[in-house]
Amino acid sequence: MGIPSGQAISWSDIQTEFGGADPIAINEYYRGGDFVPGVGAGTSGIPTANAISADNFRGKSKTATVTYDILGGGGGGGGGMNTGSGNGSAPSGGNSSVAGSGIQTITSNGGPGGANGNRGSMTGSDGESSAFGTGGSGGGEGDFGSNASGQGAGGGGGGGKNRLIGTDGNSGSGGSAGERKQGTVDVVYNTTLTITIGAGGAGSDTHNDGGSGSGGRISLSWDSNTPSPYTSSTTQVIN
Repeated sequence: MGIPSGQAISWSDIQTEFGGADPIAINEYYRGGDFVPGVGAGTSGIPTANAISADNFRGKSKTATVTYDILGGGGGGGGGMNTGSGNGSAPSGGNSSVAGSGIQTITSNGGPGGANGNRGSMTGSDGESSAFGTGGSGGGEGDFGSNASGQGAGGGGGGGKNRLIGTDGNSGSGGSAGERKQGTVDVVYNTTLTITIGAGGAGSDTHNDGGSGSGGRISLSWDSNTPSPYTSSTTQVIN
């Protein structure tokens, strides 16, 4: 919530924001001490030792430095053709994001889907792997591409077809892995973060279908909190 900057404040106001119990011991509220985080924009300027007063806490708030690892969904694999070439591409993976009051939304884009029937080959190309999953295998002649495994990887492209007489069918390209972003952000305590996980793109529905990409993932950690990675959309309170 934060301590107001333009009105009288007391040590009980500081205790409400940062925690603690009566009787109040002022030396508990040095930055980096028992209750006041040593890092984060919300506590910048609070003394770490020596003289300290309630005025040092005007406009301050208890913040956590949250480490994030965000991966978008993998793109679907392009479909293969029984004859000639295809048009368009498989659907892209969905975007994964973290949003909340007081922070700029952080988004990792989903991977683009593979093109349909664009390869002069009977074998579809493999989907791109991510740091957390393996891309789907490209289909052989007349075969479907396989689905990605893990998180954020692309689906395999569908295979083409050798017509012997007539026009051969081109195979499809594998989908791309989702974008990955890593970093830190300062978040005020008791902020609710909205966690959105991007779905994997479906493989193209053609003569020889492409494989589907896999959904993304998000991991967060702060202070001593390390929840399991999120693989479905949810909310998380930072406290």
